[in-house]
Amino acid sequence: MFIDGRKGKMTQITTIGLDTCCTTLAVQCPYCCRFCFIVEVLDYLKQEVVVFLRKMADGCLDVRLCRRVVNVLILFQSVAANTETRQKFVDSRVPNFLVPLILFESSLKEFENIRVVALSVIGILCQTREPQITQWAIESNMIEMCRVSLVLGSELAKVIGMHILEALLQDESGISYICSPSCNNLLTGLMKTWEHLVRLPTFYSILLLQYILSMCACEES
Repeated sequence: MFIDGRKGKMTQITTIGLDTCCTTLAVQCPYCCRFCFIVEVLDYLKQEVVVFLRKMADGCLDVRLCRRVVNVLILFQSVAANTETRQKFVDSRVPNFLVPLILFESSLKEFENIRVVALSVIGILCQTREPQITQWAIESNMIEMCRVSLVLGSELAKVIGMHILEALLQDESGISYICSPSCNNLLTGLMKTWEHLVRLPTFYSILLLQYILSMCACEES
């Protein structure tokens, strides 16, 4: 589920405009696992996202800013994929800063790349099916985030969103959460979104059927 990256090395690392130190370390360590958790560097990357969010709120986005934050997200993909850094990454709550990127609507064509890569970071985390990460995703309302991505996103964003939902809803805690009485609105909204997508003549419509069957089984139990 790596997006815009190559196996063994990341693409266009040097174009991000980060410190020379970060760029050198990224080249030396293709998966960025160790250098990203030097505290100063992780904080620097988080600040890159925060600056972008401010520009996003002010309506000051441009192509250069979009490409810059995509490169930061590519580094986050590597951190999320590594067993030694994954839980620390989640504990830092940095992935939560990606949610506004996924939910934001922009007329800028390049912004869809941001949504897709940000979703892939969450997807990499959730596909591990580790209990602590699943619990974090549930508590961080990632199910609703995925539902919105199914509405707003491109086909690729929709596919990644569905894979995240699959990982969460195949876990006992995930299915128990969404079927609890307190989540009736979430469940209703998700079912309506699925109903709309199933009617579309797209290649991913069949994938939705297994989710719907899971929800029906949950409601009967």
